[in-house]
Amino acid sequence: MLNTIEKIEQIIKDSNNRTPELLYELVFLELCNYKFDFLFTELVIGSKFHRIRVNEKANEPFNKLDDISYPPLEKSIKFNRANRPGQSMFYCSENPSIAEIELLNDFIVDNEIGHSKHCTYSEWKTKSELNLLVLAIADKDKEFCNGLVLREKFNEYLNTKSEEEKKSIIDQYTWSSHFFTKLAKSDKSVYAVTSAIANIVTLRYEFDGFIFPSVQTGTGYNIAFKPYVIDKSQVTPLPNIEMIRWEKTNSKSVNINVNAPDIIYGQINDKQLIWKTPSS
Repeated sequence: MLNTIEKIEQIIKDSNNRTPELLYELVFLELCNYKFDFLFTELVIGSKFHRIRVNEKANEPFNKLDDISYPPLEKSIKFNRANRPGQSMFYCSENPSIAEIELLNDFIVDNEIGHSKHCTYSEWKTKSELNLLVLAIADKDKEFCNGLVLREKFNEYLNTKSEEEKKSIIDQYTWSSHFFTKLAKSDKSVYAVTSAIANIVTLRYEFDGFIFPSVQTGTGYNIAFKPYVIDKSQVTPLPNIEMIRWEKTNSKSVNINVNAPDIIYGQINDKQLIWKTPSS
């Protein structure tokens, strides 16, 4: 009997010449009768996360808080790690280095050598306790010692289960991690599959967002909050923001300039972004 990974990989193989939308539907249907037992983790008040947005135009800063928040539905036109087109999530990372690396590949692919743009850095803080569904867990040596640590909590969770339940949960996390730790740049099917998994569990559980390992860095975690978390001010931005200039220096690397005049400081004031130095 085929296991879950093999079944989904076979669906992907059979759908090579079909649209991601159809692949999403086929995977979703495959998982409809599957029994899930995902781990949840609580975020305490005051937890901080980082988000970076590449400025849409090279010489124009973002002016509104909405510009650096989750994208509006009309701009949510692609599959992403935990959302399908027409669905928006607020993606952030546990530290700024992860947030940078998550964007580097697309910046390199999308721009010519010598091209530069400012990127807007913001830090966000939880104002209420939030419940996250753990979609995959980083290896023990790939969790930051001063950051989010889930591997030990997962082992404690397993110890509360029977041997049969334990095997089922380990199998589940084997296949969910198989897809949630895949790079998407070389496999266009990845996001259709991961977003199908994210949406099927959304129908089964009540929670505020997802947590999963950073694939680009191979270390640490990313979080995808549901939009209402931002709308209800359960997660809010810290007042200080920055624009830092990124420049593609060759076909494989980006120079991130952290010295004046390539870094511009600003503040959030009544949902407006106020910059101390004009963008140039």
